Amino acid sequence: MYGKLIPIFSSHSKRKMDILLLILFNLIFFWKIWLNPFTISRSELLSTFYPSWLYIGRQARKFQSWRLEPCYWLNFHAHPVLSSYYPPHVLTAWIASFLNLDQAFKLLTRTILVHFVFMSIGWFYLISMYTTGYIALFGALTLTYSGYNIKQQPCIVYTISWFPWLLYGITTNNVFIASLSCGMTFLSGYYPLGIQTLGISGLASLLWGRNL
Repeated sequence: MYGKLIPIFSSHSKRKMDILLLILFNLIFFWKIWLNPFTISRSELLSTFYPSWLYIGRQARKFQSWRLEPCYWLNFHAHPVLSSYYPPHVLTAWIASFLNLDQAFKLLTRTILVHFVFMSIGWFYLISMYTTGYIALFGALTLTYSGYNIKQQPCIVYTISWFPWLLYGITTNNVFIASLSCGMTFLSGYYPLGIQTLGISGLASLLWGRNL
């Protein structure tokens, strides 16, 4: 039994309201960044991740046929933490190649913020399997917006955002969600956290007696 393929589209109105509350909390928690993304235009986000992300998008636009040219791949995949293999990162970078620099930076910051919403929904679905909706909401918000999760580095946010979904896939024996989450964890590029979350997930699978 694999469970529901995509549980986020549940027909239950209560579940939809819970997701809306998670989205609303994200808008309130990061309201300054949503209104003015340039408040975080500093540190590694501005000096490393933003320019490399722009470069990825311009390279992707230049080589639309995705030809395996040596000079292209050497530059495009310079370092794993640049998330050069992570599909949402590459897609938004390609979109940014059509925008000016200010608009592109807004797109990058909002891509990061959306991943926090995605993470909170994953924690909510996982916790709600074992307790009531209100407790699941509290747990999801606590685990998502704790200080150790609030990072400017896109690769870190990308990696940890898939952790609850990997646990959810294991818990429900959902091969699709577990496999997708595992793959995205590797593609997101921050291997230290990725190895830890995959190790924890593997141990959880053994302790919970799951087949995955």
